[in-house]
Amino acid sequence: MNFPGEFLQLQVIERVDSADRALSFLRIKNNADIELATRWRLYFSLGLAPDETETRVNRTIVDGRYGYLEPTADWHSLQPGQDVEIPIKNWLFTHMPAQARQGFHLLSWRTSPDEGSLSLPECLPPALLDITSMPNTSIRDLSPSCDVTPDSAEHRYNINRRAFHDNQIAIIPAPDQLIITGDRFKFRGFDFDNSQLAKVLRRLVGTGGLPVNVEYVTDLEGYTLSVTESCVDIRSGSEESTYHAAHTLRQLISSEDLLRPCQVSDKTDFEHRGLFIDIARHFHGIADLKNIVRAMAAYKMNRLQLGISNDEGWRLEIAGLEELTNIGARRTFSADENGPVQALYPSWGDGPEERHEFITQDQFVDLLQFADQHYVEIIVEFNLPAHANALIRSIEASGRYQIIDPDDGSSHLSAQGYSHNVVNVCLPDTYVLASDILSAIADYYEAAGFKLKHIHLGGDEAPAGVWLESPFCQASPIWQSVWQLGREEDRQSATLALQKYYAKRIIDTVQSINPGIRIGFWHEMSNAIPEAANVYITGWTTETVPSGLIDSILQRHQKLVIANASFLYLDMPYSLHAEEPGFPWAAYVSTRRIHDFEPLDCWQIKDAEAVLGLQAQLWTETVLDRAGLHYYLFPRLLAVADRAWRRKPGSWADFAAALGTRELGYLEALNIAYRLPPPGVRVVGNRLQANVSYPGLTIRYNIHGEDPSANCPSLADEIDITGIKEIRLATFSASGERSSGVEVVENFLDTGLD
Repeated sequence: MNFPGEFLQLQVIERVDSADRALSFLRIKNNADIELATRWRLYFSLGLAPDETETRVNRTIVDGRYGYLEPTADWHSLQPGQDVEIPIKNWLFTHMPAQARQGFHLLSWRTSPDEGSLSLPECLPPALLDITSMPNTSIRDLSPSCDVTPDSAEHRYNINRRAFHDNQIAIIPAPDQLIITGDRFKFRGFDFDNSQLAKVLRRLVGTGGLPVNVEYVTDLEGYTLSVTESCVDIRSGSEESTYHAAHTLRQLISSEDLLRPCQVSDKTDFEHRGLFIDIARHFHGIADLKNIVRAMAAYKMNRLQLGISNDEGWRLEIAGLEELTNIGARRTFSADENGPVQALYPSWGDGPEERHEFITQDQFVDLLQFADQHYVEIIVEFNLPAHANALIRSIEASGRYQIIDPDDGSSHLSAQGYSHNVVNVCLPDTYVLASDILSAIADYYEAAGFKLKHIHLGGDEAPAGVWLESPFCQASPIWQSVWQLGREEDRQSATLALQKYYAKRIIDTVQSINPGIRIGFWHEMSNAIPEAANVYITGWTTETVPSGLIDSILQRHQKLVIANASFLYLDMPYSLHAEEPGFPWAAYVSTRRIHDFEPLDCWQIKDAEAVLGLQAQLWTETVLDRAGLHYYLFPRLLAVADRAWRRKPGSWADFAAALGTRELGYLEALNIAYRLPPPGVRVVGNRLQANVSYPGLTIRYNIHGEDPSANCPSLADEIDITGIKEIRLATFSASGERSSGVEVVENFLDTGLD
C-alpha cells in the first residue's frame, strides 16, 4: 500500500545546544493509520543536507538543489502517531523562514518507483530561534557598514527618531537645482499640446488650465523648468528630457492641487540607471514587467535588464529553437532520472506540479514597444558559458547542436549545486547556437521598430575545474603542452586562456550580427575581454571588494556599471528580522541604506567618466509571485532611482517626506503593492511611544487582541497603557488601503514581532 503523503507532517525547527550552537532539524510526523516503512522518497527543491552524523536517511541530489531523502538500513519504520527529527545543516534555515519553503513531495511505492504514488505532505510553519539572540554577524565581513542589529521594535524606534524637515517640496530623484520663488497657488489643471507631457500629465489637463510651453534646445543637456502663476515653461534637449520634466512637474503638485512657483535645473549624473530582474528562477510575466517599467519611468530610470535564462529556466521564446521553451521553460516531477528530458526538475521551493511559463515572441515585441514609449530600454541577458543548465538540457534533448563534450572528464560544481551547467567553449556549435539566438533577439527589436543596442551575456560564476579535462579543449590551438593539470598555477592559466578564447569568439559572434552593439558581462569576465572591445562590466561584488578588482577593470578602459551587492541587491531582506523575507548572504538592505549609498566613494573610484551608472538587481529565488515582486522592489527602487540620477545623496528627511506624503500614493495608483515599514515602539514608564520611518503615514492600534484595521484609532506620538495587557500596532498608508506587519507589545515587553 502506498503511503498517503497528506498525512505526513513536516516542520523545520531550530534549537540551541549546550555549546550555544544553532542546530536545525527536519521533524517528520506520521499522522496516517499505516506505518511509513522503507519504500519512499521525500523530494525537496531548495537544498536539504542531513548532518554528517545522520545515518537513518540518505540524500541524493538529482540536479542543482533538487533531490530526495530515502531511508537506509538504519531506518526504523515510523508508526502511526510517531515522529522523528532528522538533524540537518542549517545554512539555509537559520533566521530565514522564507527558505524553509522546500517544495516537499513524497513518492511511496510497494514494488518500484515507477508504480509509486506522489503526494504532498502537510508543511507546518518553521519554528525558528529568536533572531535577537543570534544575529547574522558574518555579513560584517562583506558589508561592514551594514546594520546587523536585530530589528526589534525599540531599535526601529531609535532609528526613526531623527527629525524630519517641515518639507514643503521634494522631488524623487532630487534635481540638480530647485529654487522656490513664491507661495503655493491653486490651479485647475494644465493646458498643453505635447505628446511627452500627455504621457504623464493627461489626468491633470483641465479647461482653462495653466499653459505649459515646451522649447527644444538641441545642445541642452537635461531640462529646465519654470513654474509661475501664469505659465509653466520647459526648456529641453530632447523628447526624453521633456518626459522627465513632466514627471518632475507631477511631483510639484500637492494633494490639494496646489502648485509651488519654482525654478528647476536638472540633468543626470549617469547614463545607465538600471534594474535587473531575474525571470528565470521564478517567472514574472508581461503585465508585471509593464507595471515595473511604468514605475521606473516615473523616477527617470532607463534600462531594464531581463535575465531570461539561468540554470532553472529559459523564459523567452526563440524562433526556430522551440525546445528552449518547450523544455527549458517547463518544470515538473519525474521519477525516471534516466528517461528522456521533457522538462526541468522543480527548483527553488517549487512543488511537483507542472509549470510552463515564458514570454512569447509577440509579447516580447509588445514589451519592447511599451518600454520604448516610456524611455526605458529592455536589455536581454542570457547566461553563457555558465548558469546554462536550462539551455544545455533543452539543446541536448533536441540534439541539433553539440555544446557539451561527451568525453569531458572535468569535475566541477556550481555555487547552486549544478554539475552540468557550463557549455563547452571549444566547440564550434556553441557559437553557432549563440548566433542563432542573438539573431532571433535582434529580429524582435527590428520588429519593434528599432535596433538592438545592448546585450548582456552573463559570464559569471564559471566553476573551478571546468573544461580542463575536455579532449576538445586539450586538442585546441590554445592548449599548451607544458600545462600540468596537477599544478594549480597551470590550471588557472589554462582556465584563463580558455575564458579569453571564449570572450573573443562570443564578442566576434555578436558583432557579426550588429557591429555597433555594446555587450555586457558580469565582472568575472573582465580580465578575459580583449582590448578595445565594445563592452561594459557589471560589477556585483560587495562593499569589501577584492583587492584590485575595480582598478583592473578601469585600467583596461572598460566601462563599469556599479551593481554593488552590499547596497543594490534587492533580494536581500530589508532588515535583520525573523519574519523579513530575503536571502541575506551579503547585507540587509533598507531603503535608507540605498539612499545614503555613495557609489564612487564606496569603491574609491577616481575616474567618474569610466562609470556608466548604477543597476539594482533582483534575483528571484525567493520572489514567488507579484506580491513578493512588489515587496522586494518598492519603495527601495525609488532610492535606487535617486542614487542613479544623482550620485551624491541629499537629505534623507526630504526623501522620506516625499515618499511618505506623496509617492507611496502614486505607487498605489500604479497598482503597486509596496512594503510599508512597521512602526517603531518603546515603552517608557506607563507610556507607549511609537513612530514610523516616513511622515504622512498613520500608526493605528488595537487593544482588544486583534490586529489593527484602518478603522482603529490612530497614535500620533504616545499613549497611556495603564491597565492595558496587550496592544497591537501597524503602519497604514494615507488611503488606508495598505498596512505593515503588526507589532505586538504585551505585558509591556517588546516581543520583536511584526
